[in-house]
Amino acid sequence: MNKVFATVTGVIAALVMFTGCSNVTMLRTAELRSIQTRVDSLSVVITGLQNQIIEEQKSQSELLRSLRADQQIRFNEIDRKVVAIDGNISESQVRLSKIDEKTAQVQKKIDAQLVADSLSETSKISEQEKLLQIAMSDFYAGRFDIAVAGFTDIASKNQGSPIAQDAEYWIAECSYAKRVC
Repeated sequence: MNKVFATVTGVIAALVMFTGCSNVTMLRTAELRSIQTRVDSLSVVITGLQNQIIEEQKSQSELLRSLRADQQIRFNEIDRKVVAIDGNISESQVRLSKIDEKTAQVQKKIDAQLVADSLSETSKISEQEKLLQIAMSDFYAGRFDIAVAGFTDIASKNQGSPIAQDAEYWIAECSYAKRVC
């Protein structure tokens, strides 16, 4: 009996053990199926997100190409404008050079005229001083009427100048000298 009892106990223990393992296996299988379902669900979400990223990259690439093309058009337009401005600057420089040349020519003419006027004025002053000296010689020689005529002529031709003032002084001297003599 002991043997039977031991056998029955062994069989019962084996059944309990197999039954417990079977429950654990079934629980594990259910958990694995749940996890697999979750993994499949996440895999679908990831695939969707990857497709969205790819579409967004395509959109961004197209936008970037469009921006580059627009930028190239603008650069070409700016380049044309710079070339036009450069041409205008060159043309202005040529015009300024011509103006400088004309200004230099006019300045030379003015300088020449000033020199000529200065020489003329110098010769005029020199001529008037000679006439003043001649009239003074007449004064010192006692020819007062001739001296007065010379001084009067100098004063009338050079009104307001220092030589005219000298001539007027000598006219007064002549008048004084006539009275004294």
